[in-house]
Amino acid sequence: MPVYLPDWVPVNHEINIIGPLVEQLDLSAIERAYKGGGHPAYNPLMMAKVLFYAYRLGVRSSRQIERMLYENIPMRVLSGNQQPDHWTINQFRRRHQEALAGLFRQTVVMAMKAGLVDLKHVAADGTKLKANASKHSAMSYSRMADEEKRLAAEIDTWFEESDAVDEAEDREMGDRRGNEVPPHLVDAKKRLEAIRRARAELEAEEKAKEEAHKKELESQGRKPRGSKRGGKPRARAQRNFTDPDSKIMVKSGQFIQGYNAQVAVDSKSQVIVSATLDNLAPDAPHLPAVVDQIKENCGRHPDEMSLDAGYFSRANVEVLEERGIEAFIPPDWNAQPCHPPFL
Repeated sequence: MPVYLPDWVPVNHEINIIGPLVEQLDLSAIERAYKGGGHPAYNPLMMAKVLFYAYRLGVRSSRQIERMLYENIPMRVLSGNQQPDHWTINQFRRRHQEALAGLFRQTVVMAMKAGLVDLKHVAADGTKLKANASKHSAMSYSRMADEEKRLAAEIDTWFEESDAVDEAEDREMGDRRGNEVPPHLVDAKKRLEAIRRARAELEAEEKAKEEAHKKELESQGRKPRGSKRGGKPRARAQRNFTDPDSKIMVKSGQFIQGYNAQVAVDSKSQVIVSATLDNLAPDAPHLPAVVDQIKENCGRHPDEMSLDAGYFSRANVEVLEERGIEAFIPPDWNAQPCHPPFL
């Protein structure tokens, strides 16, 4: 093997672009976090290069990235033959998540300066991303109430059984082990606490929605009506215990527990100019945020945008018209009608 690490990869390999690119980014927000002494940390520039290349290949797992640092030649070149472990990689990402997200905007600006983005035409679409949580870990609001009662009664029964067993075993074994609460009781209590916490969160969300709706009606001079549910969530409203922010969504005809990612791409060189993530399943409500982020990242709005029927709505047509964007959206006849030239 050659002594000079960069000789391990072809001259036209993509890491020869990624490395210099990251070196031109402003990493001061990350570097400031390491001032003040303490245990020497891995160079933030090297860590950022490693993450950029891993994400470029679609690798998100910190453990897989650690493995690549040993087995993947381009990765070893980028890291200078250093191998931070998966815990270090994960902590770096979590600690600097906001700053790393800010680097995305810097890459878009650099792409524009390099002539790779002209914003003449931008295409946007949404995709459902599976959360790191099972949809079977979710529970509806109505079932929460039933399950809460069942678990409370079950726990009471366990306590009664435990007391009876403890008394009998105390008489039999004296001071020896035998008077502990059954292990499964702890899990049930924790689950009951989780259910009660989830119910409270759903109820708080419902009250917030009702307050927002009330203020909206009052701002329009309309009198708000009383809630039919009395501030309680719909019976089918769900909360996932593993990842409460994720929602049940449909992807390729199947239900997944996940999020809705919105991506906008410049047509000239397929550079991503906007990327958002939310737990709202329909695509249409996301469009204003996508358009605004394009302007934030690139300094102006695109001239044209291509969008599928999922973005078709009167509100979105008005947003695009106000921002001077010519839109190509196939009409969704189930949505509110709008006027030319967007039909």
